Amino acid sequence: MKKQLLAIAFVAMATVASYAQGTIAFGNSVGTAIKISGTGTATHNMTAAEQAQFNIVIGVYYGAAGAATLTQVAPGTGVIGTTAGVISTILGNNVKDLYSIPGTSADGGTVASLQIRAWNAATGEQYAVNTRPIDVVLGPAAGPAQVIWQGATGTNPNRFIPLIIDVVPEPSTIALGVLGLGSLLLFRRRQAK
Repeated sequence: MKKQLLAIAFVAMATVASYAQGTIAFGNSVGTAIKISGTGTATHNMTAAEQAQFNIVIGVYYGAAGAATLTQVAPGTGVIGTTAGVISTILGNNVKDLYSIPGTSADGGTVASLQIRAWNAATGEQYAVNTRPIDVVLGPAAGPAQVIWQGATGTNPNRFIPLIIDVVPEPSTIALGVLGLGSLLLFRRRQAK
């Protein structure tokens, strides 16, 4: 019985701790819309249909200030809603509200290194994006959350400029595809003889 009570107490403490963390406003706006390139048309605000077509997952990675290695906030996915390029939901919540960064102070003020990345949900391949890690002073758990986006001409080193996702495969991916195709052709030729 004591072990069960102790286990319940640990779960309760972990639950409380997971909700009492520094926050960011992961949601963006039309002025900071996520863009897409490499689709055969000029770079433009990404639509929900394009996000689904290319299996794009948008995630936040975090670590201690200045950290070289960052951890994904699981599952950390942002979804483009009905307004092109604007993230509408994350874990079913409106991301314009508070989005917690694990292991940070509930009072805010913690400096965390953040990066926004995008990848293909089906293959896990990372898409080329234009973000670098930045150090952000997090907002308190009760809000307001720290805004992390700025316009394309913004100069704040502690905010992201609008994300541009390039869906053209990396040259190494193309090379692997050509190598695989060549192997298949060679295999079929051997079988034919």
